Amino acid sequence: MSDEHDALRHRVFVYGTLKRGKRNFCYLRNAKFIGRFVTDAIYSMYSFDTYPAVCRKGRDAIHGEVFMVSDEQFQLLDELELYPD
Repeated sequence: MSDEHDALRHRVFVYGTLKRGKRNFCYLRNAKFIGRFVTDAIYSMYSFDTYPAVCRKGRDAIHGEVFMVSDEQFQLLDELELYPD
């Protein structure tokens, strides 16, 4: 394993605009794609103007992708998602 991949320490699940081929995928360009993933059907997904939100307590499965990201990428994703605001 290369030093580059050694620094990829955070596993993230993404859906929507962060998925491969979508408009915000550029934030994951140096991430390692692990694979597609579908959650258990225990969530509800909502749309708030320009972004989706997911909460537990529902009957929906969420289709997304899993990546390994660096500390820096993880911070950029938090900023993109306005977390923890």
